[in-house]
Amino acid sequence: MRPAKAVNVASTATIVCAFPMMLTGALAVQMTSELGFGAAALGLAIAVFRGTSSGTTFLWGKATDRIGAVIALRLATIVSAVSCAGVALSGSYAALVTWMIIGGTGIAIALPATNRLIVNSVPLERRGLGFGIKQSSLPAASVLAGLSVPLIALTVGWRYAFWLGSVMSIIVLVTIGRRSPGARQAARERPKPARVDQRGLILVMAVAFGIGNFASSAMPAFYVDAAVRAGTSPSIAGTVLAVAGLAAIAVRFSSGIASDRIKSGHLRLCAALLAIGATGQALLATGRPTPMAFGVFIGMAGVWGVNGIFWYALMLAYPNTPGAATGVVATIGHAGGTLGPLVFGGVVETVSYGAAWAVTGAAAIAAATAMLLSSRPLERRTHPNEITAPT
Repeated sequence: MRPAKAVNVASTATIVCAFPMMLTGALAVQMTSELGFGAAALGLAIAVFRGTSSGTTFLWGKATDRIGAVIALRLATIVSAVSCAGVALSGSYAALVTWMIIGGTGIAIALPATNRLIVNSVPLERRGLGFGIKQSSLPAASVLAGLSVPLIALTVGWRYAFWLGSVMSIIVLVTIGRRSPGARQAARERPKPARVDQRGLILVMAVAFGIGNFASSAMPAFYVDAAVRAGTSPSIAGTVLAVAGLAAIAVRFSSGIASDRIKSGHLRLCAALLAIGATGQALLATGRPTPMAFGVFIGMAGVWGVNGIFWYALMLAYPNTPGAATGVVATIGHAGGTLGPLVFGGVVETVSYGAAWAVTGAAAIAAATAMLLSSRPLERRTHPNEITAPT
């Protein structure tokens, strides 16, 4: 696949596969009142989505290295279309959770497939930009979800936002296209995927990524509800979330460009972004509308800005097993994203939103520390003969 098309397909597929989770978080005010559930149950629904992804990404990562990215992405978008349509038809909280399980399977298929597509199709000198653009798709999904509050949920109803998400998934499915005869022949001749080596390093990176996901997972899921409780109107809260998503997109895009221009220090840059995100979550903990608006902007730019440069560094270190490496990291990493909404919702119900934001802020600092610990071993693997300071 041509590099430009590969990046476009990877990005749009990631967006639509994230829709079930992102839309549920952004439309929580309307959905909770109609389906009858609270903050803890919202956290459980988001955790089910992430937990399904965490539990199956490793298997789908190995499968992607065998069947190829194109087939996997076609399957992922079909699953996402079904999940969004199912949520739109849901009449109970139990039905919502069921469709979150299906949606989590879609993103589990998409993550290793999009990484492999970029590794296969984008030249190394542009691969950092490719990952930056692709990883901007998750906050882009948050932007679209935030905009769906004033544009769709408050006008024609929240269910129409999920119907639109299903239609968009089908459109992306059509754009993926079919594999060429040459690609099919290569797939038949492809040797058995190699095992991921140096597992100690990849496990440390996975833990760092998981703690970061714990810190980041609550913001798009709970900000609108928290802001409305603090006195912000649902329309403004949704718009602020959309703007915060744009900040995360800008950081992921620019960090992708930076990835192509530095020889090392990628994980140190991740640590710096996580520390900035912790500052934003401290502002969210104040419980006042204006600081919270600045806090979600800074927080999304920080903890959500990490992913592009992180995945670039991982794929640079494991170029021969991109699907399997993604599976290992995503399995552990998304376990943190699963626990995040569960713990956050529980703290909100038992203590307060302020205490919950303080917990995720502390997690962001812990993730920054873990990134620093894995930085030097990763550089030794990527540049075994020379470790160069960032330029």
